[in-house]
Amino acid sequence: MGEARWPVPELHNLADLRAMLGLSVGDLAWFSDTKELGKTVVDERLHHYRYRWVAKAGGGVRLIEEPKPLLKHFQRVLLREILNRVPVHSAAEGFCRGRSALSYAAGHSGQGVVVHVDLEDFFGSIAAGRVFGIFRQCGYPEPVAHVLTGLVTNAVPRATWAAAPRPDRSDLLPSHRRLGSHLAHAHLPQGAPTSPAIANLAAFGLDRRLSGLAVATGGSYSRYADDLAFSWPGHRSNEQLDRLLSLVGQIVGAEGFRVNPLKTSTRRSGQRQRLAGVVVNARPNMERKEYDVLKAILHNAGRTGPDGRTALGIHGSATTSPAGSHGSIN
Repeated sequence: MGEARWPVPELHNLADLRAMLGLSVGDLAWFSDTKELGKTVVDERLHHYRYRWVAKAGGGVRLIEEPKPLLKHFQRVLLREILNRVPVHSAAEGFCRGRSALSYAAGHSGQGVVVHVDLEDFFGSIAAGRVFGIFRQCGYPEPVAHVLTGLVTNAVPRATWAAAPRPDRSDLLPSHRRLGSHLAHAHLPQGAPTSPAIANLAAFGLDRRLSGLAVATGGSYSRYADDLAFSWPGHRSNEQLDRLLSLVGQIVGAEGFRVNPLKTSTRRSGQRQRLAGVVVNARPNMERKEYDVLKAILHNAGRTGPDGRTALGIHGSATTSPAGSHGSIN
């Protein structure tokens, strides 16, 4: 094992990794599937993940890849023992202890201009090679980093992609094809407990460069998973914003990600500025219609008990959690 930059456990060889996880030689090879044999298997019982297609609000689909219990257990061990000990950039607000969608949005309240940029297929675009590099930076030798990468990445079975709903809109077809290309090879599975932490580490260079760009232009930057937010006080002309967005796109591309132009938005102080479901024009606040729904739920529950919300035809939360759009991370 090389020099460790962070306080991660020492794993000098695969025997140390097997001891940490309590696995035999054969079981470690089976769960890591470093040769991506699982994507050719048809029998669902032999898969390490369960798959579920979910429609996106703006069109298109995302694939939730939920690890089965045993693999999920091993991933949680890796999350606790290794990944949670590696620091993320201060601009990362999602999936970090003490940070949230509220802290992500709050840093942009009361600004003259707020810009939101979305990254296309954030988890899927982080390939196994980048994950391998993160484990190597932890000091782990190549064989250990290779198997660790296999334990936290996944290549989707061909039959699963063949069953993917095809977008109705022609403008979504290119991104749909790119999604298929990402899923066909080992990538971060959206739904594994380790994926958010690894994604934040993979985006460290992106966060550093975009933070530098924001500071250099007198603004602020933060990221919540695949949502990037920029804000500036006072006035910014359309030409200035176009140049800034062009630079953002160049940096995003250079860091191995891709901007989703269909979900880029610019809001000035006279418009509703909203980030991750939080209105930030004057101070972080929820939208009036969501406030009214929540008030009605609480009033009705006070009169008829906790189940009183069903009288309003509401069977879930009054609002949609911003994290919910990124799939299960349990």
